[in-house]
Amino acid sequence: MALLTALGASDVAEQVYLHLVENGPCDSVELAGVLELGEGEVSDATRDLRDLGLLARRGVDHLPLPPSAALQALAAERDRQAEAARTASARLGATWAARHLEFSPVVEVLTETAMVQEMAALTIRTTTTEVVALSVGPIDGPPGRPDGAHPSSSSSSSSSQSSTRSSSRSPSEPVPPEVQPGILSALAGGVGVRVVYGSRILQRPEAMAIVLDCIDRGERARVFPDVPLNLVVGESLALLSTGGRGGERLAGLLVHRGDLHTRLRGLFESFWAMAVPLVPAPSDAGPPGPGDESRELLACLAAGLTDESIAARLGVSPRTIGRRVAELQQQLGARSRFQLGVQALRRGWL
Repeated sequence: MALLTALGASDVAEQVYLHLVENGPCDSVELAGVLELGEGEVSDATRDLRDLGLLARRGVDHLPLPPSAALQALAAERDRQAEAARTASARLGATWAARHLEFSPVVEVLTETAMVQEMAALTIRTTTTEVVALSVGPIDGPPGRPDGAHPSSSSSSSSSQSSTRSSSRSPSEPVPPEVQPGILSALAGGVGVRVVYGSRILQRPEAMAIVLDCIDRGERARVFPDVPLNLVVGESLALLSTGGRGGERLAGLLVHRGDLHTRLRGLFESFWAMAVPLVPAPSDAGPPGPGDESRELLACLAAGLTDESIAARLGVSPRTIGRRVAELQQQLGARSRFQLGVQALRRGWL
């Protein structure tokens, strides 16, 4: 069956374990005789099984143990080791690049969806100060077809989850918006997160709900009508992602620390300066101004959201949104929504 060899046990160890499971406990002499093994082979096999938590001693007999708990614990430990290895690789790689840049790749081309997703999570996981991102939302299929929600929900779930969902979705069904793995852990750990979202994302109520939840957890979010790409920038890595080719949903470029990494951070800061806060600050003492709900309405209008999207967010009808906009226009003496935005900006309402 060769089930235990991948875990470091020998074929003989698996043979011994299956014999004990089927026939019950016995000693080393009986095992050697029945299975036609040498004394050393039995000794090595039983040691392997004890190391895996699959075997215990009862007197001179070897007692087989249930595999589920032992192997689940082993799997969890291997996961922790893999996580530690990935983190060490990124951090030591960054140190190596700083000392030997002429020998280090500045840009790596990622051609598989799973690679893009893992590198997006790694970019976040290896950052201890602040992660910044541009987000056009999840990417569905060929280049140029973004369709959804979070910093970079271009890699919107773990590799196994994403591949399962991709195979079960119809070609016309958009990728469901999800929080990028690692974002919530980063926020919980005190890492700053700033994101500029394309306004198209927020026209999906489920995407808006996810974004607002992240804001509640500490994310700072802004909206800009024409965000051009999905970009995540951490301390030592940056990831640009786009649609993949063939059967792959995603492709990407992983950028290591250096001049290009710095310029990508600068690109984000340019969009951040132009974008509108998604959740405006509450009004404070000062000249009379709009209430918090009107400020939120103005922010949504400035972000380019449709009346239908704003209505879904505020829990009212599009007709009510139209009426409130008309009231604000009248209040500020604006003949158009453009003039309304200008007047609101002049008064510090945005």
